[in-house]
Amino acid sequence: MRILVVADHFPPASGGLAVQAERLCTRLGQAGHDVSAIAVGPDAGVEQRPEFELVRQPVTLGRLPGAYQEGSPMFHPPWPDPEFRHAVKRVVRRFRPDIIHVHGWSVFSVASLSTPRPPIAVTLHDYGLVCPKKSLMRHRNLCTAGRGARCITCDSEAQPTPRRTGLAAALGINVPLLARRVQCWIAVSEYVARRHASLSALIGRIRVLPPLVDLPAEVRGDPATPPYILYVGAGDENPDKGRATLLEAFRLANPPAYRLVLVGGRSPVSSHDVEDRGYLRGRELVDAFRGATIAVVPSRWPDPCPAVAVEALACGRPVIASDAGGLSEIVQDGTSGLLVRPDDPSALAGALARLTSDDRLRETMSRAARPSVERFSTPRVLRAHEDLYAEIVGGHLRHVELQAA
Repeated sequence: MRILVVADHFPPASGGLAVQAERLCTRLGQAGHDVSAIAVGPDAGVEQRPEFELVRQPVTLGRLPGAYQEGSPMFHPPWPDPEFRHAVKRVVRRFRPDIIHVHGWSVFSVASLSTPRPPIAVTLHDYGLVCPKKSLMRHRNLCTAGRGARCITCDSEAQPTPRRTGLAAALGINVPLLARRVQCWIAVSEYVARRHASLSALIGRIRVLPPLVDLPAEVRGDPATPPYILYVGAGDENPDKGRATLLEAFRLANPPAYRLVLVGGRSPVSSHDVEDRGYLRGRELVDAFRGATIAVVPSRWPDPCPAVAVEALACGRPVIASDAGGLSEIVQDGTSGLLVRPDDPSALAGALARLTSDDRLRETMSRAARPSVERFSTPRVLRAHEDLYAEIVGGHLRHVELQAA
C-alpha cells in the first residue's frame, strides 16, 4: 500500500505526535509499504531515509511577525495554510498515495484539497478539535464543556486572549467542514475518543488505536542501589506534566533512602536527594527505567496516552499516575500501580509512602506490569493500523458507536 503521512511536527521536534509520526513511517516502511511523509518545519527541504522520504515545509502563518511565541515550535493553524497545502498537493500528485494519514491540525490543509483525493484518516493525539489549547484545561481544572465563548475567559501564557479567541473561532467554523471530508478518526485512547464523540459529524467514524511503543525485549533488571523514583517528562516549561506536584509530594513523603531522578526537563533541579539527568533517549532511557524502583506520571491534565507510562510498565516497574485521561486506561489501579487525584501533592505523597514502604506490594505490581501493556507493542498496533487502512481504502469502514464523556 502507498501511504502518505502528514504531521504537524517531526523529530527533532519533541512530543508524542512527532515521535509517533516518525515511528509509524519507519515501521510501515519496514513492513514493505511505500511511505512518504510531509511535516511542518521551519525550513523547506527533503530528507531521504531508508524507509521513507520526508518533506519539510514551513507554513504561511510563520511569515507573520508575532504569529508564534518566541522559542515555541512552528505549528499548523486550524485552517488551510496556502504554502503547506500546495506542498501536500505536489506530494500527492507525485506519490499518488492510496491513503493519507494525518497527525494534527495539518489535516485542515489536507482536507481542503480538491476531489478526487485519497481517503483521509486522522489520529487524535490530543484535544485540538475541541480546545484551542489542545489540553482541555481551564484555570488548572478540567474543562468539561470544550470550546465555545468560554474560551475568551480561559487562561494561557502561550495563548494570549486574542490568539486563543481567534483559534477557537476558527475551530468553530472549520471543524464541521473538516469532519465531513475525513473518512476515519483514530483516537489514542478511549478517553480521547469519548471527548470527541460530542462532535456529531464524527459519530460512528472514531476508532481507538494506542500509540506504537517499542517494548524492550528484556523485561526487568535489578533496581539500582540506592533506590530511586523516576520521573520522565517536561519541567517548568510545561506545568501540566506535573513535575512541580511530584517535587512537593516527594518532599512531603520523604521516603527513607530514596532519591528522585528527573529526566527530560529544560529547567534543571538538583539537591541532595534529587538528581536531574537531563534529556535521555534510546538505551539510556530504558536503562533509567530498569534502574528505577517506581515510576511516576503525575500529569495535571487529562494526558491522552503518555508512552512514558507504558515504557515504565514494560520494564516491570510499578507506576503511580494521575487518575485522568488515558492514564486511567494504562495503569491498573492496585494491580500494576496506583492512581491518584491529579494535582494533589498530598494524595501523591501517600501513594509514594505506600509503595516505598511495602516490598511485597511492589514485587506483586512489578510482575503484573509487563503483561498489562503487551497490547501497546509496535507489531500489534502496526497490524491494527494496516487492517484499518484496508477497511478505509476498501470503502467498508464499520460504524462504531461511542458515548460522549
